[in-house]
Amino acid sequence: MEVRSNCLPGNQVRDFYRIIIKDIIDIGEPTTSRALEALCWIRHAKEPLTEKVLREAIGANSIDAILRPCMSLVVLSENDNFFQFSHTTTVTEFLADPKNFEDLGASVFSPLDLTKKCLDYLDSPEFESIEVHDGVSEYTAVTSIYGFRGYAAKYWADHVRDVESDILSQGMHGLSHFKFLATKAKTDSMLKLNDRISSTILHFAAEKGLSGFYNLCLDAKARFLDRGETS
Repeated sequence: MEVRSNCLPGNQVRDFYRIIIKDIIDIGEPTTSRALEALCWIRHAKEPLTEKVLREAIGANSIDAILRPCMSLVVLSENDNFFQFSHTTTVTEFLADPKNFEDLGASVFSPLDLTKKCLDYLDSPEFESIEVHDGVSEYTAVTSIYGFRGYAAKYWADHVRDVESDILSQGMHGLSHFKFLATKAKTDSMLKLNDRISSTILHFAAEKGLSGFYNLCLDAKARFLDRGETS
């Protein structure tokens, strides 16, 4: 990093990071997409990501498969074993500006992509088949035992809240992203992996401040009851 930054005129941090992103793109697929997704996860994660969670989230088979393509932008903290940016403020600010990726040919991941990744996983047969141990509530225990499935179960609503207007922009059709809630086994597993006290998914939504999601669920329930009464 020092050698390459010295080649830049003045303190042009933006240009330096653009060079790194271009190098990541030049690696080629699927490694490039995994690296760019890793950067997005680290930036928008609701808790620091352990190596197990991030590896499973992006489909990497080792720590090196994350650190090497992300180059000098990402490090693994020695004490906590969490992924973080090498320079938290400057890297975060760089990634926050879409203009920094113009003309680089990068397919940038967004918070909406991460939200859908959580929801898709919760709707997968893999999540439905897990056995959840009673009494697992602390973040460290959930992620160390269950990895990304624990993260997705605990934080999907936090991610949905960030992009609620986008994911529910089509009204009732937006509820198709939440198919896992129609399966009791998946819903039970999701609630067990949360440390919130929620008796139903509506209580959970109200607690998380998901106003649009809450209203759509109530509307869908009313329509279902109406059909039941007339049938």
